[in-house]
Amino acid sequence: MLSTELDAQLLAFAVRGRNTWPELSVSDEELARYVAARISPGQSLAELEAGDLYLACAAARGDAEAGARVRELCLPRLAAALSSVGLHDAIDETAQQVLSELLLPGDGGRRGIEAYRGSGPLAAFVKVIALRTARRARQRTAREQPTQRDHLLERATEAPDPEVEGL
Repeated sequence: MLSTELDAQLLAFAVRGRNTWPELSVSDEELARYVAARISPGQSLAELEAGDLYLACAAARGDAEAGARVRELCLPRLAAALSSVGLHDAIDETAQQVLSELLLPGDGGRRGIEAYRGSGPLAAFVKVIALRTARRARQRTAREQPTQRDHLLERATEAPDPEVEGL
């Protein structure tokens, strides 16, 4: 009985995913394995974003069409999020970096999108990653900015002192 009920829930979940992204093809078995690896104990399939997990499953295996759909879904929200934190000059670069980290295999061959667990919208997950990326970039830039001390040292070593020159 339990297996039949679970099978019915998984089938309904897959149908919702397919209805959201009819241009993508993910088998019921592949989706079931993907979801099983991400669902938390005690969590119901009804609590998960079926369409977004379906899309993530296809993108995680490197499906180019799924990657294009992730870009279409997330790029406008990425730009808005990055703009909202004052990262106007590097929006395109940061957005492309985030999408590359999500969709291209990284160290170990895993794609960043595989970390998405489906408990909220995929676009919100991507927005959080973008904001973290922007914060790290801002911190890196701040560390690389010359300080007043750097300017003083630069001035002190810029031109030789005539009194020291004669020694």
